[in-house]
Amino acid sequence: MKFSRNFHEKISIVEKVFIYLCLIKKKNMKKRVFINATKFLNVGSSESLWKDSGQSKFVIELDENLVDPASQTDYLVFTKILESKSNDSVKYYFEGYEIENSQFEILGSQEDYLTAVSELN
Repeated sequence: MKFSRNFHEKISIVEKVFIYLCLIKKKNMKKRVFINATKFLNVGSSESLWKDSGQSKFVIELDENLVDPASQTDYLVFTKILESKSNDSVKYYFEGYEIENSQFEILGSQEDYLTAVSELN
């Protein structure tokens, strides 16, 4: 953001609000992080009988400034969160994560979908 006036000149309240809203918008940008995990189910009465039940995917929404693909801390934090979801009957093991890097455009609604289905018949 570049201003044409001297830094020391006074700015109007409208300009102050605009600058504030720009900063708030940047500060509150969110990214969705998709957590990939392997799910295990306890199939017996003892702790040693766990069966691989396939993949699970979780999502967490974070402020953009918290998301760092190179951070080893993220791996530790996501592992800890998954451990908190585990219990005596189900366990989750962290496999990795993906950061949503683009905004999605809404393709349509349920009504659009049902209309298209009816047109196919």
